[in-house]
Amino acid sequence: AASQIAWSPDGRYIAAGRDPRDTTESPAGIYLIPVGGGAPRVLTRPKRPAFDFSPAFSPNGRRMAYASCGKFDAFSPLYYPTNCHVRVVDVDGTYTAVGPARTMTREPADQLDGLAWTRDGKSVVFYQAGGGIDIWRVGLAGKRPPERIELAGRHTIHPATNASQDRLVF
Repeated sequence: AASQIAWSPDGRYIAAGRDPRDTTESPAGIYLIPVGGGAPRVLTRPKRPAFDFSPAFSPNGRRMAYASCGKFDAFSPLYYPTNCHVRVVDVDGTYTAVGPARTMTREPADQLDGLAWTRDGKSVVFYQAGGGIDIWRVGLAGKRPPERIELAGRHTIHPATNASQDRLVF
């Protein structure tokens, strides 16, 4: 995995993004890895040099949010993602994509990561660079641009939410 990983709501799979520095012909997308063994199954298929990572299942398990980036800086000791967006794909009961992914952010960002869903499943929280590293929220309706979460302050990363309460840690 190139970043955060996520359990499927039923606990049968682990979702992970393939490291974009992997030189195989496999897509650098999100894969579902069966906990009980077996071959991973690809969920997203970006065309290289693009790559997807940082998956997060919605509270009801019917959507997956992830970061999707156009490229990375291969000369950095840690991959440095650029031209990134938050995307959401609907999934069925077997966690197979149903329809195309939707891009939730309007402007690309660098260092976008750490996706988490709000308890009601109507928004995705994430952090991104741009004049500092801050935590943002974007709604699924797509009618408004992402908004910075002011209470987190500036230069904050790695948001996590609580599925049973309206809580955010960072």
